[in-house]
Amino acid sequence: MRLLNSTSIFFSPPFKFQIIFNSFNFNLYPNPCTSFSTILFENAENTISIKITDISGKIIFNKIVHFSQGENEYNLDLNSVQPGIYLCSIQTKNKIVTKRINKI
Repeated sequence: MRLLNSTSIFFSPPFKFQIIFNSFNFNLYPNPCTSFSTILFENAENTISIKITDISGKIIFNKIVHFSQGENEYNLDLNSVQPGIYLCSIQTKNKIVTKRINKI
């Protein structure tokens, strides 16, 4: 099931009832990566912020990007980044979602 930036109600066995309000999520692949990774997301807003930090909190990458509404992707060039564990955060007007990315 795809989640859009609207209220979604769905049932899943064993008949859990879930309500998700204005959800935002993104996929990050490949993960782990060697040099490039792609962020895939569905955007209801035109502007988002993409931030990559190391586990100590040091900002490695920070960019505000403009996209059209709907499904979008952004390619991250991680060639200059040392192998390790990083956090990829996407911030919209109302939400911040963070996922771990492993650079090998």
